[in-house]
Amino acid sequence: MLYVAAMRARRRLHLLGSVKKKDDGSIAEPAAGSFLKLLWPAVSGSFANISPAQSSEHSQEAHMLRRVPADWRVPAPPPPVQWTARTIERVELPQVTYEWVSDRLRHTGTALHGLLQRIAREGLDVWNEEAVRSRRRLYEAVLANLGISPAELPEATKRVETALLRTLRDPRGRWILAAHSEAACEVPIAGLINGKLSESVIDRTFIDEAGVRWIIDYKTSDHEGSDLENFFEAEKERHKEQLERYARLMFQSDERPIRLGLYFPLLGGWREWGAPVVLRKQATLFEL
Repeated sequence: MLYVAAMRARRRLHLLGSVKKKDDGSIAEPAAGSFLKLLWPAVSGSFANISPAQSSEHSQEAHMLRRVPADWRVPAPPPPVQWTARTIERVELPQVTYEWVSDRLRHTGTALHGLLQRIAREGLDVWNEEAVRSRRRLYEAVLANLGISPAELPEATKRVETALLRTLRDPRGRWILAAHSEAACEVPIAGLINGKLSESVIDRTFIDEAGVRWIIDYKTSDHEGSDLENFFEAEKERHKEQLERYARLMFQSDERPIRLGLYFPLLGGWREWGAPVVLRKQATLFEL
């Protein structure tokens, strides 16, 4: 048992033992049957080096009692700290409404966001077109777990696969998902805007080669018709305030130039613009 216990040590092993002293000051052998008795031939010299004077001094210190004067009283506690908590109002970001979006389209967008995050994390080399096509069962399982009915599952799965393939064929889509400095997906961010707490989640952000911070939002909407340019412009105006608020929150911890982008995986569409975050160096958080 001693061997088994000792061999469990990972980096260091400390063995502690105690023995009694005889009347003549010599060290008595350990009790028969103890682990120390088994080790005694090897460790007895360590115990023999302890001088009686040293042992006696420690024994006296251990039993020394210290007393306080009879009239001693516990001193009065210090005055309490005066502090008034500041109430910070939480404000919800204005949400862009999608009354026309069905549950199927909404769940498809959720699945697509998660898969784009996975591609960015695992790398474009892992997610080539063959890999995208071979993982159809994965898309079906994700969509089914989100609540897509069996009748709608084939169409939703095809939609997700089509969006992934178009993104991987699009140079802009590959650039967004490629490895970049400080790249991250689904990034929670919070800060004070006009003295109120705001919280958001950014789909994709990174620093490009020029040192510019990008904040990109995926829009998984589709468009039937030929007037795509007007559609993209309308979507930009629709989501402009939302992305510029993301930039204001990001700027509180990162003062690099910020550019904003909307990417449409199903359409290969893209809109970008510079974030209007030009503040004085002495501006406080409450002025943002």
